[in-house]
Amino acid sequence: RASLGSGARGHRGARTGRAFRTIRAVTDRRFQETARIVWQRRDSPGAEWCEVDRSGTGTRISGVAVVAIEAVPYRVDYSLELDGEGRTRLARVSSAGTEGTRVIALTADGSGTWRREGEALLVGPDLLDVDLGFSPVTNSLPIWRLGLAVGERREIGVAWVLFPEMEVVSGRQSYERVGELTYVYRSEGFEARLRTYSDGLVERYADLFQAVAHE
Repeated sequence: RASLGSGARGHRGARTGRAFRTIRAVTDRRFQETARIVWQRRDSPGAEWCEVDRSGTGTRISGVAVVAIEAVPYRVDYSLELDGEGRTRLARVSSAGTEGTRVIALTADGSGTWRREGEALLVGPDLLDVDLGFSPVTNSLPIWRLGLAVGERREIGVAWVLFPEMEVVSGRQSYERVGELTYVYRSEGFEARLRTYSDGLVERYADLFQAVAHE
C-alpha cells in the first residue's frame, strides 16, 4: 500500500513457485532488462523515480521519492533485492526530513523471518514481501510473485514500512486480479484499484499515483 501515514505451506508454496515462474515467463518477454518509471503523486505534492533491473537470478529495485507532508519536505531513497522466486531478501530505506536522516535496513530469509541489525523483527510463514508505505513499486512485488489468474484473489503478509513514521510492522493484504491489467488491492479498512502496464509496474493507483513516464 502506498499512502500517507501509513500461508500455509505445502501445496500453497509449490503453487506460488509455479505461479511466479509462469508470470515471469510471460513478463520477461515484455519487461526490458532495465525498466524505469516516474510517478506523480495525486494526493499531495510529490513525485518518484524508480529503476528495476531484472535477471534470471533476481531483481534489483532502486528509487527516490520526494514528497511534502503537512508542508514538511521529505526525500526518501530506497533499494530492494528480490530472489529468483520474487521474495524480498533485502530492503533499505533512507528518509531525510526535518528530524534528520533515518535509515531502515532489513534482511529476510525468504521463509517469513525479517531481521534488523541482526535481530529478528518479524516472523510469519507468508511474510514474503516488503511494502513501502510511500511507493507504488512494492504493489508490483506480489503481482509478480503470485501470478494471479483473472478472477483469482490471494491474501498475503507483508513487512510494512510505515511512512513518515519509519516504523516496520507486519500487515495483512490481499490482491485480486479483476482484469488483464487491473487489480484490486485491500488492507484493513482500505481498498484501491490498480491499473498496471504489461510488465506489472503500476500505471495508476486509484487517486493516489499516476505514472507520467515509463520505459
